[in-house]
Amino acid sequence: MPEGESTWSTEDQIQLDDNVHLVRVQQFDEKTQMPAATAMFRLKLTPPNPEDLAAPPPRPE
Repeated sequence: MPEGESTWSTEDQIQLDDNVHLVRVQQFDEKTQMPAATAMFRLKLTPPNPEDLAAPPPRPE
């Protein structure tokens, strides 16, 4: 879809607390009405502890 012709939708009345939240974004194919792409990430609303910033997290093997 050309840029500028897409649409976004969100849920209303969402109350976020200080926990970690999983955000999912999907792009749908208009012809098939099926997801064409999905992106997911985690979001935490509380600031990190300084100790957590001192060293990088371990890398998964």
